[in-house]
Amino acid sequence: MTVRGLVLRARDLKESDRLLTVLTDSMGKQIFLAKGARRKGSRIRSASQLLTYNEFSVFEYKNWMHVDEAETLEAFFCLRGDLDRLSVASYFCELLEAVTDSDSVDPEVLQLALNSVYALSDGSRDARIVKSGFELRIMCLAGYEPMIGSCSVCISGTPDFFSVQKGVACCSTCARQLGDNTLRPIDPAVHAAMHHIIESPVKKIFSFRMTEPSLKLLSNITEAYVISQLERSFDTLDFIKGLQI
Repeated sequence: MTVRGLVLRARDLKESDRLLTVLTDSMGKQIFLAKGARRKGSRIRSASQLLTYNEFSVFEYKNWMHVDEAETLEAFFCLRGDLDRLSVASYFCELLEAVTDSDSVDPEVLQLALNSVYALSDGSRDARIVKSGFELRIMCLAGYEPMIGSCSVCISGTPDFFSVQKGVACCSTCARQLGDNTLRPIDPAVHAAMHHIIESPVKKIFSFRMTEPSLKLLSNITEAYVISQLERSFDTLDFIKGLQI
């Protein structure tokens, strides 16, 4: 069978093989065994690299999906020379591994992944906007869409805070009643950006600009929301923070 997919992880196996974790267009997340992929001159060597989008010809043998042939459709070469952006793209892969499985196939997830990695590789968007846009939208697709339309308590109040634990917004008055220590301040620009990311078509979610203070607020919120909802940390995210020191 033939599938297309983005390589989320590549693990060396034995002397010349690789195990590939691939987000596919029709089979969800799969593990492919690429025998001989590390050999010089292998026809599938380039397609066995992290963050490559490929067309795979695969077959099942002894409970493994084996790669027979592969053609690289996009290698995102511009990422390879920019450690900051490459690290963010690697974080996307780790996050995608955490929220996807083989039982659910959602074309929008793969589209979001490809658009996000392309936006980083292209370099035309602020990497922080791409990161926040990806974080919030992938959480929506994974079933963690936040409620930000209005205050979740009084319904009528303008959102001034966002709870990364409960995934709801609230006004200043109601914030005092919640007793929630995960509340993060949001300004009108942050609220508008979150609404845009949630509601816009995937190809347009990065089409906005923000002032530096508002962008810092948004970055803080989306990252904290991922960590709080999934109840885990990410090695790649820790690495990104180390680069910022």
